[in-house]
Amino acid sequence: MTEEGRVYSSGNNLHGQLGCGEEESKSEISLMLVKGIDYYRKIIQISCGSDHSFALSNIGEVYSWGLNFKG
Repeated sequence: MTEEGRVYSSGNNLHGQLGCGEEESKSEISLMLVKGIDYYRKIIQISCGSDHSFALSNIGEVYSWGLNFKG
């Protein structure tokens, strides 16, 4: 997460964990900007698991991406 509130990801993307809009292995990628987040609002907190991630904006919006195996 940058000081401006942008969120980047890296690593494996087998289940959409990178949030870049593609679901394929990207293990040799550097940083990808997470898509679908309204960057007019600032992201203030993120939480990541092995197959999913969440981001919280400064006005209480929650964004999520990754494996949606159980909804």
